[in-house]
Amino acid sequence: MSASQRFRRQNRRKNREMVAWQDCETTQDKLHLDVHANEAELKQQWANCDDFVCTFRNIHQRHLMFVTIGTLVDDAIFHSVLESLHEIDAPLSSIEQMQSLINVGKCDLIDDFHQVNQALCDGWILIFVHDEPQAIAIETQNLPQRAIEKPELEPTILGPQQAFIETLATNIALVRARLKSQRLKVVFLTVGTVSQTKAALTYIEGIAKPTLIEEVITRFKSIELDAVLDSNYVIELVRDAPRSLFPTIQSTERPDRTAASLLRGQFAILVDGSPGAIVAPVGLFDFFETPEDLYTSYLLSFPIRLLRHFNFWLSLLGPSLYIALLTFQQEMLPTRLLLALQQTHEGIPFPTIIEAAFMEMTFESLREAGIRLPRTVGQSVSIVGALVIGDAAVNAGIVSPGMVIVVAATGIASFSIPSYNLAFATRVLRFPCMFAAGMFGLYGVSIFMLMLFVHLLSIRSFGVPYISMLSSQRFSSWKRVIFRGPMWANVPRSQLNEPLDKKRSSNVRPSPSRGKSRG
Repeated sequence: MSASQRFRRQNRRKNREMVAWQDCETTQDKLHLDVHANEAELKQQWANCDDFVCTFRNIHQRHLMFVTIGTLVDDAIFHSVLESLHEIDAPLSSIEQMQSLINVGKCDLIDDFHQVNQALCDGWILIFVHDEPQAIAIETQNLPQRAIEKPELEPTILGPQQAFIETLATNIALVRARLKSQRLKVVFLTVGTVSQTKAALTYIEGIAKPTLIEEVITRFKSIELDAVLDSNYVIELVRDAPRSLFPTIQSTERPDRTAASLLRGQFAILVDGSPGAIVAPVGLFDFFETPEDLYTSYLLSFPIRLLRHFNFWLSLLGPSLYIALLTFQQEMLPTRLLLALQQTHEGIPFPTIIEAAFMEMTFESLREAGIRLPRTVGQSVSIVGALVIGDAAVNAGIVSPGMVIVVAATGIASFSIPSYNLAFATRVLRFPCMFAAGMFGLYGVSIFMLMLFVHLLSIRSFGVPYISMLSSQRFSSWKRVIFRGPMWANVPRSQLNEPLDKKRSSNVRPSPSRGKSRG
């Protein structure tokens, strides 16, 4: 079954038990004309919620009920709403007139309890007017948020130094600040039957393929989950190849990278409460690119990107090749190198595969411990622990110095992979590749790589082949794997995402002026 069919299945269970929200059907009822009846209904639904606030006021001979969630609405904002109502001179003949005269925040009219509860959860103030079938919802959200800081997972020396935060409106503003165009479209979606989490689908009209956007919305609407607390919830529910270790959706905390992805014909999803965006469709080689590639010379970005590709394969195959060459294919090593390695391996009581597995498990344990411990302590534990354990293991004759060098080089190479998810996949795949090398030598490594490439060929990211750059017959697609074209070149957009607007720029190559030299 394809991904599209999987997300369009209509045979879903509609009668699920919702223990956390038993009054779901009740919240669909219309509001009452009597404010006290609305009060009783809301107090029943918000029972055992001590931050539920309900107060009454008589303003201009109209009986009003104000309903708020005290932990979400500041008292100063609430009093400013009251003052704005008291300052109204004209008699309040209708609720529409009252809505037009309130000058505090955004005002909407709602007419059912479901909308009322949603507005209360969003931090709005609700005003119920006696003998009116509607209520006024005033947007006065005052949730705490942290300041915009530098990216931690994707740091750069050059370029912008802003990262997303946990507030959806701020994240959208960071993207719009970089793409000041009406073509940047934002579609709001809601996921989570209990959490009612807001998300924003962003794309550029005229560049992103319309069928791609329709597919994204279809998959999003098929999500049936009680709560979505982070964008990773969405990734697992809408991605292709959910059982693959390789990421088919890219996560980023940088607004500039998100804007650059939108200009390629991709889409981005921002989830409220998540300090990042998810971008798709993506290919394997998109994870080797960093924003800093665009902020440095295209001549300098080539060797750095080439180094990342080399380190990726080194982190995956380094220990396996060492095991295969030292155990089976010793004739492929130079004689002096083979003698040196055999000399360091003398006296080791374990086979090379056991030695490598022990060192890799130790290194991964130290890395995980360094992440979980406080930052000031974690770095010291990971560095000092690796030095102490490695030196002690060599002195005790448990592992050879050559194995320590190979494991250390492999770990350093994995740190240079820009994507954390891709680096994590190589860390996991390294172990089956090592066991294949320990059982069959280079033949086992070859079989493992053949199976890996077959798997990569079968992966799709929203219909785009995962390694489509290598399968393309165009040299420009192959070139983009390693090279970044200069800004002044008339480089078309990548055709992998099938963008509608294929032309990126029309610049001409700059040339120095040929004026006469001054005497």
